[in-house]
Parts: sequence; C-alpha cells; structure tokens
Amino acid sequence: MKNENTIKHQTPPDAKRKLAGRCFLAMFENGNEPFYLANWEGDPGRTLLKVNAKQFKTQALAEKAIKKAVKNYPSRNLIGKVVEYNVR
Repeated sequence: MKNENTIKHQTPPDAKRKLAGRCFLAMFENGNEPFYLANWEGDPGRTLLKVNAKQFKTQALAEKAIKKAVKNYPSRNLIGKVVEYNVR
C-alpha cells in the first residue's frame, strides 16, 4: 500500500521557476466583477480567477496584451490595467 511517504513526485526545474516570484496580469474592470486575460479561446479569452489568468513576465508585456485586446474587440469597450501578482 502506498502512502504519502512512499510516493515521490518530481517537479521539473522549469515548473519550479514559473511557480516562484512575481508576474503581471492583464485585468479588465468591465461588468459586475473584474476578469483577467486567459490562455484560451474567447473574445477575448478570460477568467475570473487569478490563478487561471495568463501571466506576463514584465509589465510592458501585460500592457501590450491589454492594448491588443482593446484594439481587437472594440465593441466590448474594455477598460484594462496591469496588476502585479505573486505566484506561490
């Protein structure tokens, strides 16, 4: 019988690097509650949860993504801002 002590999980080095530190999210304040850009299909792809949001390494990249979403979806009247997020 296996228990927590006998099961060994290995995390690849890249995954550890991505899970530690800070990143930036593209947040929009349209609607009832804020939402964030996500990595999936949509108009634009979005999520309500920070943990599912697309993470940007720099503030400039997040700002660029906001500008792109505003340009590509003018009928949505998107109002975006960059927020810092500490991944843990």
